[in-house]
Amino acid sequence: MLYHNGLKQGLQAFRRWHITASTFTSRSIHHDGRNRLSNFWTPSQSKKVAETGNEDAHDLLVRAGFLRQAHSGIFHLLPLGLRVQEKIERLVDKHMLALGASKVSLSSLTSESLWQRSGRLEKGRGSEFFRLEDRKGTKMLLAPTHEEEITTIVANAVHSHKQLPLRLYQVSRKYRDEARPRQGLLRGHSGNMGGNLSHEYHFASEDGEDTVIKCSQCEYSINEELYTGGQASAGSGGYEWTFMISKDRRTLLAIAYPVGRQVNTYAVKRAISDVDASVEAPLEVWKAPESEGLVGRTIRWLGESPRDTSEVERISKLSHALRKVGISAESFSLDISDSIFDDRLPSGFTRAQDGDECPSCRTGQLTLHKAVEIGHTFHLGTRYSDPLGLRVTDANNTQSLVHMGCHGIGVSRLIGAAASLLADDKGLNWPIAIAPYSAIIITARKASTEDVQSVYDGLQQSSEMDVIIDDRAGHPTGWKLHDADLIGYPFIVVLGKAWAERRAVELQCRRLGVKEEVRSEDLAQRIAEMRGRL
Repeated sequence: MLYHNGLKQGLQAFRRWHITASTFTSRSIHHDGRNRLSNFWTPSQSKKVAETGNEDAHDLLVRAGFLRQAHSGIFHLLPLGLRVQEKIERLVDKHMLALGASKVSLSSLTSESLWQRSGRLEKGRGSEFFRLEDRKGTKMLLAPTHEEEITTIVANAVHSHKQLPLRLYQVSRKYRDEARPRQGLLRGHSGNMGGNLSHEYHFASEDGEDTVIKCSQCEYSINEELYTGGQASAGSGGYEWTFMISKDRRTLLAIAYPVGRQVNTYAVKRAISDVDASVEAPLEVWKAPESEGLVGRTIRWLGESPRDTSEVERISKLSHALRKVGISAESFSLDISDSIFDDRLPSGFTRAQDGDECPSCRTGQLTLHKAVEIGHTFHLGTRYSDPLGLRVTDANNTQSLVHMGCHGIGVSRLIGAAASLLADDKGLNWPIAIAPYSAIIITARKASTEDVQSVYDGLQQSSEMDVIIDDRAGHPTGWKLHDADLIGYPFIVVLGKAWAERRAVELQCRRLGVKEEVRSEDLAQRIAEMRGRL
């Protein structure tokens, strides 16, 4: 039977669901204030070793009872997962408080009109926005981010430069319709964000959609989208061709690049802003419609070209490349005067590859890694303050635009990142700062309730620990130990044979490779010595 109790005040709501069998109760609930698994819902799932060979961190989070997937890219946090998220949020709160920041909580609904004013509404049409209307027809969005809202709030409240600088932050849900929602909490439809001058912070993952380029010798590290060092030479291998088309479909971009390399489409788009790199068959689009022929259509040649190659030779090579795909040079007007070569660009159009020379130190070699963005620092300048009217009176009594910056941390993505980074063949393995509980107490033999509570109270009182007791009935000790490894508690305290004989416990710390006998009176101190390495 399901009983639903609700309490509302303003826009805040509290909901409690009480689920029980209709005619009997199968487990007892304790009310002594101690953390017990008999009171705490942990729907972990057992699997045979043979079935877990290909598990990734997301699979472990599901199997260990941290979350459940509702739909593609949509996840529900269960009690264990929520505790991890809350601990990450508390770390954010701690450090933001030290910086003098004030916490806010903005609505998940935002007005389309604000996004129209900022100029970002049409940019996201049909891609990342979840759109809806209220009963009056007011157009709304599920907020993918809150720059427009926070700028408007501050514009209505801050009017003098004496009120600046101002630091505000929030931890809230961000809703984005990801093109390919995958990899669990590392990329999804919803998630929590901690809200040359901009930086991105990535977590290395083979399933990531970003490519990060790093140097083997210096600290050079950059997202491939911003890479500008591609100066690969054709050497004796010659050139290959690829094609792109302009947004008006009248200019074909013929890109020459060395054999064995790949074109850096990001560099092309930086050089020519009106290129549409999404068109899969640019040559066919450029040739159509047949009734118009190719009159008035032009080709721009991009990429590297040997300095001693004449314009006639360039045209001849390009014509030869076009004939291979069924286009005759006589059927269009080739305007090479508007083409772009390396001597007019800071870099070439080739992608980096492993082993390339570092463009920063010139001695190291580049390596490429797949990664997922989990945070960023953006210099916004007046991008939002200008269209949304955020101005203050400066020291000269004139109105000046406010300059802004933002930092974002993917709180829920950090859960997936930490799980992926530290998991091993036994299960999850949390850093102690964000573990759902620091330690779990398991009784391998029949220790008295008073004994268990004594160990629990000693840990709670003597160290910065949050401890839980595994007092679930109906499960053998071996099952509980496997479940504790799966969930990833930093410390496992076992009251077994040594406890009955000499009041000592078995202390396990999988991450440090520790499994030792410790006297009960020394337990808190021993854990305190090890926790600094976790």
